[in-house]
Amino acid sequence: MQNAMLQYSMYMTSQGMTRETARKLKPSQFQLIREEKLFKTKEELEELARKKEEERKAAMLNMFDTSLLEKLRSG
Repeated sequence: MQNAMLQYSMYMTSQGMTRETARKLKPSQFQLIREEKLFKTKEELEELARKKEEERKAAMLNMFDTSLLEKLRSG
């Protein structure tokens, strides 16, 4: 985390930094470990939770017979 913030600060204070580039630059682009929750936004955390829930539901539906699931969906 400290390394990412240090690199971010160095880029932001460089002489060649333009305002447009500074707006696009985020500390998360410098993190070494991609799964750190420290840099995740609220939307990213919600997306991860949604994906886990979808995987859980898919695993649960795979336990049942497909013909039974079709009957439930059509009826």
